[in-house]
Amino acid sequence: MKKARVDRWASPPNGVGTFGTLVLFDEENKEIFRCRTIELPWRLNEPEISAIPAGTYFAKLGDFKGKYPNYEIQNVNGRTHIEIHRGNTVKDFLGCVGLGRFYRIDEENNRHWVTSSKKTMTEFTEAAGGDKWIVVEIRENVVSTQSKA
Repeated sequence: MKKARVDRWASPPNGVGTFGTLVLFDEENKEIFRCRTIELPWRLNEPEISAIPAGTYFAKLGDFKGKYPNYEIQNVNGRTHIEIHRGNTVKDFLGCVGLGRFYRIDEENNRHWVTSSKKTMTEFTEAAGGDKWIVVEIRENVVSTQSKA
């Protein structure tokens, strides 16, 4: 079974979101894909306004509102419909994990986002190879992966 690891490495104090790196590994634990992530800030796991807790989950292949393939993270305590899907800013999510190619900051306007989300999501699902299930591990405050991708 393939494994996706999300290393969260930034959560700006202004509450604009949670940012990190996702790495997808094949069954032999070889890296096969890497991108940036964007999530809501941590707000005590409150539905639709918070990132989900760090931990290890299973995710099931599905589709996002019938529009494109995605993975739904299962068994998040007190939460449902937590998905890995495309979107560029935290306004695109209700507790889900978004994928993008690069992380961008506009401090003057207090904007943070990821780029090329649609293409990145397509690349991620292709790298997952249509597997019906993957493991998703989410880790907090990891700085070692922020220089790659």
